[in-house]
Amino acid sequence: MTADTIVGGVNNATTGATGGFHQLIAPQNAGFPRVHFQEILDTGVYSFQNLSADHCYYQFTVYAVDSPIGTETGTATAGRLAERLRVLLTDPSMSVTGKTLLYSRFDRSIPPQAEWDDFGGGRFIYSKGFYLELWLA
Repeated sequence: MTADTIVGGVNNATTGATGGFHQLIAPQNAGFPRVHFQEILDTGVYSFQNLSADHCYYQFTVYAVDSPIGTETGTATAGRLAERLRVLLTDPSMSVTGKTLLYSRFDRSIPPQAEWDDFGGGRFIYSKGFYLELWLA
């Protein structure tokens, strides 16, 4: 993800997830847009007594707010970054500590949502996400 610095990329300094990538929960002062990810399920696949593979599902959710200068709506930002993550995580060349990545594919989307943020000055926080299926050996 860190190498995706092109315009529209998830790590671009102006159009990317400038609020960072966070496992499950972001710090209180994290900005927008940002990405949250978490493991949903990890099922071991065994051959006799040995673990042969891990079948995992991860959830990725992008959170965004409307741009104060009106360049892009929060819903558009969340959708654009979620789609970019989906592309990047489809059979990527990436390493997982101590494992070999066999398969990485989009499984299903999470419906877009909006929630009111009284603490942020009265604004909506928009989200869009998906589940990712992984096989690791």
